[in-house]
Amino acid sequence: EIVMIGAGGLMGIRTGVSLLIGAVLNYFILAPILIQKGIIVETGFRGITMWSLWGGVAMMTTASLFSFFSKPQMLISAFQNIRSRNNGMEKEVDILKGIELPMKVFALGIPVVGAAVIIMGHVFFGVEWWLGVIAIPLVFVFTLIAANSTGLTAITPTGALGKLTQLTYAALAPGNTPTNLMTAGITGEVAGHASNLLMNIKPGYMLGGKPRLQATGHILGILAGGFACTPIFYYALFRGNIDVFGTDQLPMIAAMIWRAVAEVLTQGFSILDPTALVAVVIGAILGIVFEILKITTKNRWPISGVGMGLAFVLRFSDAWAMFLGSFIFWALAQRHKNPDGWMKINVVDNQETICAGVIAGGALIGIVIMVLQVVIVG
Repeated sequence: EIVMIGAGGLMGIRTGVSLLIGAVLNYFILAPILIQKGIIVETGFRGITMWSLWGGVAMMTTASLFSFFSKPQMLISAFQNIRSRNNGMEKEVDILKGIELPMKVFALGIPVVGAAVIIMGHVFFGVEWWLGVIAIPLVFVFTLIAANSTGLTAITPTGALGKLTQLTYAALAPGNTPTNLMTAGITGEVAGHASNLLMNIKPGYMLGGKPRLQATGHILGILAGGFACTPIFYYALFRGNIDVFGTDQLPMIAAMIWRAVAEVLTQGFSILDPTALVAVVIGAILGIVFEILKITTKNRWPISGVGMGLAFVLRFSDAWAMFLGSFIFWALAQRHKNPDGWMKINVVDNQETICAGVIAGGALIGIVIMVLQVVIVG
């Protein structure tokens, strides 16, 4: 898809190459072997992903966490900044006071919203109180992973991260499919929205939109989505008939994978093929090794653990398109280095703008095509 090529142009050649390596390893080497041995029964994207996501998610998880905790000064400085802002002895004027959200919003908002989520999970889906409480700290861990992935690849692996929650709750609440799915929804969706907000903050800031106002707009968007988008989706796409879920009319591949994972895990870990557990261990180790090599080579190591892991939960065509986008702009940058050249000024130096335009244009046309299909077919 043209949108994926634009996304590849934003992520850079290192991540693009990592995606291609992971996709080739998954679809051209591992998947054929496992299909031949009968370990992967369904040969489509869904069947392959049900096996490959375990190693890919493990690699993204360890790479993201190691990258974060290998820089303890980031955590220390963050708490120091909070302390300095709230120190009554500080008389300096905080120039960001009217721009950023005050820390009290987080101090008050996280417990309040977290409690509301726990209550709704219990009332609507029967999630036990203590299981809902456990989901809240998991949000921090998965938001860290998702934000790292979004910053590197412009893709938020919400579905993949949800699988980690499903794995956790398969041990905490065996046999409980609704709890397995809903807790995954809590952690995965919060991490996804937090990472998507990263895409909005910087361009909005460049255009004069304060983060404080952008956050307010996000809250208004939540209300709009709840009261407008949900019923439109419900009646326009499947006319209230949930039986179309998983059919050719409305395949919803990601949702079907979530359900399948929940059904597998709630029956116990023994139902997973031993090779999937081996893939988890190998993926986790490689994620750490790649980050160590990145640090020891001073960022010259050519493979990204997050990028390579992400390739195991994407279609090969998407990974290939993103690599292609990254390669095109990398090649142009290598070919046109003259600061006064036309290509350097108008293309290379405007890479982000061009890619953003490609993504926006492709997304808008995709929405138009979907609406036309509903109108014409419906």
